[in-house]
Amino acid sequence: MSDALPPEVMKLLESRAVRLAAPPRALESEEDNDWFATFAVGDLDVAIPLSQLRAALPLKRVTPVPLAPPEVVGVLRWSGLVLTVFSLAFMLGGQASRSDSSYLIVVERGPSRLVAFDCAQIPLAITRPAREVELARARATGPLVDVPRGTGVLSIIDIAALLERWESGRGA
Repeated sequence: MSDALPPEVMKLLESRAVRLAAPPRALESEEDNDWFATFAVGDLDVAIPLSQLRAALPLKRVTPVPLAPPEVVGVLRWSGLVLTVFSLAFMLGGQASRSDSSYLIVVERGPSRLVAFDCAQIPLAITRPAREVELARARATGPLVDVPRGTGVLSIIDIAALLERWESGRGA
């Protein structure tokens, strides 16, 4: 069994590496923007702060855990650590479905605390105006911060708040 990624994924990753290696372009208001990694979870467009993203990996590296709760997809060995892989769709109120996910993302939950979530696609980097994000955070009451995006909404996930809410609800 080979761990090689499909050719279209390798091509996408290589083009991103070339783009990221290029010198940054000066933007007039770059300091006024926040960077996010965005992807879809069911019908939601979600994002996490790009500063919290540590890796995007194939889901096949996950080892299932027998009798684990439904929000736990399995565990992952990564950089000498064993990380819990959670079903982001389940934790956001949907159905846990490993079949919809092909990738996982490793994110920083807090200082030196990592977790992983399944996702259906490799996240894309985007920016949102910092002031817009700040106003949305002030209105938010849960782990999702809804920021207007075109004709829709981008839901920024507060990873620490999501996991704290989940752990307190389970009595962990």
